[in-house]
Amino acid sequence: MPHLKRHLTDRGVNMQRAFVTTPVCCPSRSSMLTGQYVHNHRVFTNNENCTSATWRRRHEPATFGKQLNDAGYRTAYIGKYLNKYDGTYVPPGWDRWLGQVKNTKFYNYSVNEDGQLSWHGANYSRDYFTDIVTNRSLDILREWTSGGDETGDQQAPFLLVMSYPAPHGPEDAAPQHQSLFANDHRHKTASYNRAPSPDKEWLLRRAQPLTPLHQRFTDTLQRKRLQTLQSVDEGLRRLSDWLDSEIPSEISNNTFVFYTSDHGYHLGQFGLLKGKSTPYEFDIRVPLIVRGPGVPAGAVLRQPVLNIDLAPTLLDLAGVAPARPMDGASYAALLLQSKNSSGSSNSSTPWRRSFLVERGRMTFRKLNLRRELEAGAPCVRKQRGGVAAHFANPRQPRAAGAAVSRIESRWCRCPQRGPPPESPGDERLCSQRHIRAALSCSRGDKFHCVPSNRLAGRYERVKCPGKAACRCRRSVVLPISQYVWKHCWRLQGRTRRRFRSTRSIVDPEEDEYDAEDVAFTRDDDSSYYNGNDIDSDYDEGNDYDDIECEYSSLSDLLRDRRMMRLTQRRLDAVQARLNQIRKAMRRNKDTLMRLLGGRACSRDRFSVRVDELPPGRQRLSDLLLSTSLRKRRLRRRKRKGGECNLRFMSCFFHDKSHWKTPPYWNDSSICFCGNANNFTYWCLRTVDSTEESLYCEFITGFISYYNMTADPHQLVNLAAELPFQRRVELQAKLNRLKSCSGATCSAAGA
Repeated sequence: MPHLKRHLTDRGVNMQRAFVTTPVCCPSRSSMLTGQYVHNHRVFTNNENCTSATWRRRHEPATFGKQLNDAGYRTAYIGKYLNKYDGTYVPPGWDRWLGQVKNTKFYNYSVNEDGQLSWHGANYSRDYFTDIVTNRSLDILREWTSGGDETGDQQAPFLLVMSYPAPHGPEDAAPQHQSLFANDHRHKTASYNRAPSPDKEWLLRRAQPLTPLHQRFTDTLQRKRLQTLQSVDEGLRRLSDWLDSEIPSEISNNTFVFYTSDHGYHLGQFGLLKGKSTPYEFDIRVPLIVRGPGVPAGAVLRQPVLNIDLAPTLLDLAGVAPARPMDGASYAALLLQSKNSSGSSNSSTPWRRSFLVERGRMTFRKLNLRRELEAGAPCVRKQRGGVAAHFANPRQPRAAGAAVSRIESRWCRCPQRGPPPESPGDERLCSQRHIRAALSCSRGDKFHCVPSNRLAGRYERVKCPGKAACRCRRSVVLPISQYVWKHCWRLQGRTRRRFRSTRSIVDPEEDEYDAEDVAFTRDDDSSYYNGNDIDSDYDEGNDYDDIECEYSSLSDLLRDRRMMRLTQRRLDAVQARLNQIRKAMRRNKDTLMRLLGGRACSRDRFSVRVDELPPGRQRLSDLLLSTSLRKRRLRRRKRKGGECNLRFMSCFFHDKSHWKTPPYWNDSSICFCGNANNFTYWCLRTVDSTEESLYCEFITGFISYYNMTADPHQLVNLAAELPFQRRVELQAKLNRLKSCSGATCSAAGA
């Protein structure tokens, strides 16, 4: 990108250590807009809470755009907004708005422009989205600086966000750039095709070396991504020319330009074919270049700056106090104190040493165990050879001289710290059909389920020794059912246990280009990932063994049954109403257009004022559109390789029809799984003059530690060699950042 280098890098500050705190599209963009970590704004994936009602009510009124607009700035947002943006509204705080509906597309997409929906086709000169972002942005800037808007004030301050889609998929480059970069292999770093990695987390332990077909795919994808960036580079040149020659110097000399991205990307690193969302450098590190008044040309800044710092920095430069606390900090003082390229920046401004990299959230089970430890409950854990480690609080190291000793008959119940089963589909664990036979083996089953010795709250399959009778505790006998299973006592005096499962929050309608953005385990789940929903898979009519319930459970049982019948009747009524709507839609294809204001919809253009629709019709039209879209996507997935799925994994399918613009993919079809449901983590990234490291804790209990000074590509996990005292310190600092908010985040990272 030569124009980027000449107009921004050589004339501004290059922040060489810029990071995102969550390398996923919608969470990272939400952090940019709000200045908050993911655990505070609660946008965890590209599906959950992304432009949800909670986001619109709680966070959109507090973005940096809204706060600057309230302070008198003219504001505009042009380009991609958030992945689930449906185009039915203009977010508050933006005077001018052009937002692409849903996820990135370069052709054949819809946009909401100042409240007006419009459709764009496949003509390059009229519809190529990257060029539309540039053209519309410059039109607005010229209008503002010429006094041609409604205010007529040339000197009024302004904020413009140019949100380019490139190099996001589907990687459609402009026609004039489709022959460039035929032999670019800069993506082949030291970690490229390094698989499997036995010392890393579950996903990377199972990654396999890339085949020649996969390597050709990464080469083609690298080429297409670089090609799409050329239109962005040309847009930056046009913006710089406008600043330098088309506007008065008093405006140009008082304007800052920030260039950055929402996450990094990997192509073949550690055997992962493509994607993002890992805590490694290639995914969390982004470019950040700033040009503006008082910023020395060619300067280099080496302090770690984050995407959550963008909002407080913009407000600081504008002299606006944040309306609510932000987790990030303003680096405006660092910009103005940075040195030129002849030396590194040693600003006297106090700054963070560490920050949090997070993806996903903790389940209740993990959260409760952590709270027990933090409350100071004594815990003794067995180790090899009968040796035990005894400590009261993991945040507090053992007293000096306290020896690790043998303790007999005083073992406490410690939280499960071991890794999860070697595979989510581990055959040793009970599946749905085996759980039903857990109480006995009297029905001739080959296996039955017993509490696991490896995993707390899980059951394992064991062979049945023969027919066994069920000895009951009370005289009241009821057939086992969904309700009895929840409320009855287990055999052998065990406490009753409600079986729950975890599910992926993967939206089947998510765009195929975001297939790697798998969600995490649900917050209200009590176990690790498991595909079986035991609570809902029992039939009262089945001939199960009898068990006996506590007397106190009978009233609960009857009450639950009555409530279930009432709820089922209500659900049946709602379902009947939805069926009537679907039948009406099939009978009359024009009904949807009448709901949308009675306007005609041509194949080339579709335009309707969303705010003209009554609220009820807006909701109904959303339902009808989403139902139709869901059916189309399901048909497309079946047509394009519906068999490309693996349980608990995120997979994508790629064939010759994937790319619609040159260079095409003319090789064999590819099915690749590059993410997993258990890939939730919290990491502590440390950057200072004496240490550069990455310490991570995964939801599975796995721990990794990398010395970035000696191992910049994170090839070797040194967690096993980490001293106990150092591990306690890292864990304590990470725990503080995981729950920080506002100013406490800066203090925790100091």
